[in-house]
Amino acid sequence: MRPIRSIALPLALAVLALAGCSKEDTPKAAPASGATGTSGTPPAGSPKAAGGTSYLLAADPTGGLSVLDAKAAAPRAGVVVVGRVKELTPGYAAFTLTDLSLQYCGQTEAEGCPTPWDYCCTANDKIAEATIGVTVPGAGDEPVKLAKIPDFRNADVVVVTGDLVKDADGNPRLLAKGWFRRERPKLPDSVLFPQ
Repeated sequence: MRPIRSIALPLALAVLALAGCSKEDTPKAAPASGATGTSGTPPAGSPKAAGGTSYLLAADPTGGLSVLDAKAAAPRAGVVVVGRVKELTPGYAAFTLTDLSLQYCGQTEAEGCPTPWDYCCTANDKIAEATIGVTVPGAGDEPVKLAKIPDFRNADVVVVTGDLVKDADGNPRLLAKGWFRRERPKLPDSVLFPQ
């Protein structure tokens, strides 16, 4: 059996090391309003990482290609794309964006829809034409694992920075480096968002 004092020092050092780095590893997320923080806030267009899993931009990069223009421009590096979140992929840093020209269900009608972001009132071919997949690339072909994208929900208008590529089938994809929520539409209280 090892003497207690021979393991006490390494144990104390390990506890101090963990306590010293825990605050630095989790910076606060960027405010949804687009306001920049105080000193230490990354410049616009740079990812703000929290434990390597948060990609919220510190400020709105402004402008941006539409989803339709982005799909036509692929492949292309260093782009800014703006669109509406159609679907978030649970457990991953991945989602789909639709072009803002495609109106979600209930956007122009008096009656609401319980799932307006699924565009169920639009033909499937039109939805596919106006949609692009967005992922943060991880190891291999899988996107980075992420329990939830902070500050995002379906139907939000977001701006994404990254690189446009084409997959093996020639389909355009956006490899994200960071994103910013530009707008959250006012939807009826009866709408239940996926968790």
